[in-house]
Amino acid sequence: MNKKNTQNDKKKEIADIIPFDIFKLLGLRPKKIDAKYKKYASLNRRIIAAAIDSTIASFSLQPFIVWFLQTFYHLREIEPAELGEVLGNEKTGFSHLMKLLIESGKIYEFGLEIALYISISAICWKLWSATPGKILLRIKIVDAKTEKHISSRQITYRALGYIVSCSFFFLGIFWIGLNKRRQGWHDLIAGTVVIINSRQEEKIIDDGTEGYIDKSIEVSAAVS
Repeated sequence: MNKKNTQNDKKKEIADIIPFDIFKLLGLRPKKIDAKYKKYASLNRRIIAAAIDSTIASFSLQPFIVWFLQTFYHLREIEPAELGEVLGNEKTGFSHLMKLLIESGKIYEFGLEIALYISISAICWKLWSATPGKILLRIKIVDAKTEKHISSRQITYRALGYIVSCSFFFLGIFWIGLNKRRQGWHDLIAGTVVIINSRQEEKIIDDGTEGYIDKSIEVSAAVS
């Protein structure tokens, strides 16, 4: 092994120890990843893409949702004092909390925000096979078998599958870090995978695969 390869190995070891990747730190996944699985976008990369999408949504959707609920439902803020009073009652705390969330409109604000986020994401999947965050991170959603554009049925299953993935403390999302093809529960339900949308060498935030070239993967750079 020459000096250059040794330096690359050291860089990969450093790339392994990043805040998002708890699976390797816990010893739940091997450090070396088979080359045929490197085309699938990692949990780290997808979390960053989701964070970008959430930031965009918070600036674009939140003002509309607040205006809509204030106009048609009289949405109001929950005062710290009344929240503390509700939570201070151990016997009726949960039922009173739900009543307060409904009465203030906060539960409808949360539900409407999630519904709009998933709906707009589904439209983006249909048009570009990716959300803005995924486009910026050079990844896209494709059919797990053919790696071609996903169908309307898969889009529906994937959108509904997010509800399942986010249940049980987001275990379905973190499943991406354990699955060889980096599939979350919503991907398994819909029969989809998320692949890196490039054949060129690039420095990526991934599972110890910084700066690799995978010439065996015939993935088109154009979004179908």
